[in-house]
Amino acid sequence: MSSVERDVQAGRLRGCWHGGAARFLGIPYGRPLTGAARFAAPDTAVGWDGVFDATAFGPSPPQPADASCPPNPPFSDPDDYLRVNVWTPDPDAAGLPVLVWVHGGGYVSGTSADPSFEGTGLSRDADVVLVSMNYRLGMDGFALLEGAPANRALLDQEAALRWVRDNIAAFGGDPGNVTLYGQSAGAGCVAALVTRPSARDLFRRVILGSVPNSYQSVERARQVAADIAGRVGARPTAEDLARIPADALVKAVATDPAQNVPAPVLDGEVLATDPWTAFGDGALDGVPLMIGHTRDEYRLFVARAGLLGAITADEAGDALSTLAPGGPDSYWKAYPDADPEELYCLVIGDALFRMGTYRLAELHQGPTYLYELGLTVPARDGALGAPHCADIPLIFDVYDAGLGIELYNGEPTCAMRELGALMRRSWGDFARDGDPGWLPFDRDRRLTRSFNGQVSEVRYPEEASRRIWSDVRFGSLPGSTPRPDGS
Repeated sequence: MSSVERDVQAGRLRGCWHGGAARFLGIPYGRPLTGAARFAAPDTAVGWDGVFDATAFGPSPPQPADASCPPNPPFSDPDDYLRVNVWTPDPDAAGLPVLVWVHGGGYVSGTSADPSFEGTGLSRDADVVLVSMNYRLGMDGFALLEGAPANRALLDQEAALRWVRDNIAAFGGDPGNVTLYGQSAGAGCVAALVTRPSARDLFRRVILGSVPNSYQSVERARQVAADIAGRVGARPTAEDLARIPADALVKAVATDPAQNVPAPVLDGEVLATDPWTAFGDGALDGVPLMIGHTRDEYRLFVARAGLLGAITADEAGDALSTLAPGGPDSYWKAYPDADPEELYCLVIGDALFRMGTYRLAELHQGPTYLYELGLTVPARDGALGAPHCADIPLIFDVYDAGLGIELYNGEPTCAMRELGALMRRSWGDFARDGDPGWLPFDRDRRLTRSFNGQVSEVRYPEEASRRIWSDVRFGSLPGSTPRPDGS
């Protein structure tokens, strides 16, 4: 692999060519989060002498152990993880569209070093400069604490966007043509971030995949922070928790029996309101939006919990009683042939992802392009259907690691590879000029691009659920429901 060097504001970088794109990895955009800085707004005054080796990913944020989170590099500072990565098909170009990726992980896990998000294929095939980032997770990123700004993870992401604005031209990118793209918890972050007035000039377009309905009120966020801090013998203050090792807080979050974890909080300052209210009020007026979800969002989490084929009628009834607008009858009547497991997955998937995502498309005041991925993945002999995260291997063209192995067995068919190539081109076209290649959505026709066995434009496929949820105001979940632990 031949090396390539570029100058950014902080100094000179050395990256390398890999698979048809030049990649620059582990570039600091913020100073290490040590001591008092751990719960402060990010400090972006970074720099170095000589040439920075940008040929390997930097450290990942503290999080539960997982195969998708590679071990931190030896001799690295584990607090020095505010890093960005850049892939470019042509570092000598000028004016390439820029796609900024924000990973998911239930707000408590995830890293830009996850091999599922290796960006060479997406950058090359979409002909975009691709940027990914790390940001604070869990208590460090989202807990509402006395003596600390709220939503520190969002402040990290905004700082990374400012780094893109100031430096992306060095990689062939156009700082005035930035598309912000998030999936799952990453989409939850992006949907919140783009409503901030201070971020408005940092992007031109937005892509949201599987937006979670998981924003917290101040009251709930305070209770979550107090409960978790109490498990480590501390108060929910920045001063107290700065003395608690990060891995101890990670364990305290993971052992919450109610699965109440830190998430974006509607604090009225960093995040003034929920995305549904903000979109409806025109916060993104005129901004092109591409948005969608998978058909069978919740089946992945049931499978990861070892519960496929084991959901009982009582468990389905409890989920329906807790979450279904109008009570269980609404789903029993709309889906008369569904078994208990199907109903369980439907109502939780609708509450967490599908209906909130759809509603943002309805509320957005600007060009909107809606999609659904309905491709049944080969894993578990097709029992997952088209689950949460099934879009990620297709879009990143990564099947031999991470989600590609979990969902596609590492061996996608030729048709699946062709679908992924089409999706990458569509994502690139949208980033380039705001048109992914299908007709826009409106509330009358509800046209939706279906990425299924045959790619086509159809009326929104989830009409039964749409009708059930048509009068629900989104912003927080009604009652409680299992928390998604994946990307």
